[in-house]
Amino acid sequence: GVPGVGKEQALRLIQNLKGQTLLHRFLQWKEENPGLSEEVMKKVPHCQICRHPGSLKAHKRGGCQLCGSHQFCQPQDFDYRCPCDWHQHEQTRQASSLEANIWKKTLACDQFPFTEIIREFLVSKDKPGPHFRRRKPNLLLMQKFAYDKLEWPKHYTSEKVLVLMTYAELMNRKHGTDLSSQIKP
Repeated sequence: GVPGVGKEQALRLIQNLKGQTLLHRFLQWKEENPGLSEEVMKKVPHCQICRHPGSLKAHKRGGCQLCGSHQFCQPQDFDYRCPCDWHQHEQTRQASSLEANIWKKTLACDQFPFTEIIREFLVSKDKPGPHFRRRKPNLLLMQKFAYDKLEWPKHYTSEKVLVLMTYAELMNRKHGTDLSSQIKP
């Protein structure tokens, strides 16, 4: 419900939280600024084959420590994430940048953190409700209605309605609300 924050940004923020709940993070935002770290790291050259720190030339000569090779590198997939310090820092910087961007947009909202909506979602809805008596469909009335409104023949309506009647009968028996049975063996 924050203007300027779409589904994609919200999903990326949830992924970046790594197990921390969004509600917990919102409460932290009220207390502290998730600002960006000003630390700057210099990117070292990376090999084009294994995508690890070090040049291709250096890896051909002496191998790659991260690959465990002595002369040539192990090729890596396109989506491979390098474990070097610069890439780790860059990933953290992007995550905090996304969070800081969303945080700034939430400050513009007067009602943030939307306590009424949060309270509504915290109420458990998983409690089973009271069992109610299911009314049994009247086969003759359903056949007449289906013929008049849908132009269904009586035998076709019977196929569809008998399934509903059986379901209603079994559910009423299961919950002990059976009064008079329309279905007889």
